[in-house]
Amino acid sequence: MREKSGYKTVKLSGQEMVLAAMCGVMRHVKSTLNGHEHKPAPKGKAIGWQRHCEGALGERAVAKSENVYWDASNGRFGTRAGADVGSGLVQVRTRSMHHYDLLIRPYDDPKCVYVHVTGTAPEYRIWGWLYGHEAMRDEYKQTYGGMDAAYFVPASALRKMETLDRKVWGQAP
Repeated sequence: MREKSGYKTVKLSGQEMVLAAMCGVMRHVKSTLNGHEHKPAPKGKAIGWQRHCEGALGERAVAKSENVYWDASNGRFGTRAGADVGSGLVQVRTRSMHHYDLLIRPYDDPKCVYVHVTGTAPEYRIWGWLYGHEAMRDEYKQTYGGMDAAYFVPASALRKMETLDRKVWGQAP
């Protein structure tokens, strides 16, 4: 793990990538079997399989970086129950391009902590975090690429990972 100005870089091992990718595959299959329609991806953009896998890989990268338990769950997808990493209220948002902002949707839980991760396997950048209610400001509300309106928070507005209290992860300090 290397630290650079503004973000931490995490490189996953082959074993970590396989575990996380399988978690992503299981999430995609469950989502499909539950009738969720996956929008076709524009040319050159990630499809559902890849989005689910990279999301799980981003979660694994955060768990590795912060030395926090990751259960590789696929049972909470699309629900407000539980955390992506740890047992607290931490949600990980993984985006493929390093210049992309943290993405928060209007229906996301404002009490949760959202961690911004960018990259693709095997290497990820962990930029920082914000509470949902801090991200849900008019100045961050945008529509990009045919998406519904959402909040796009620049990395410069995020808190550094080392400021995140261990209690938020659901662990003792």
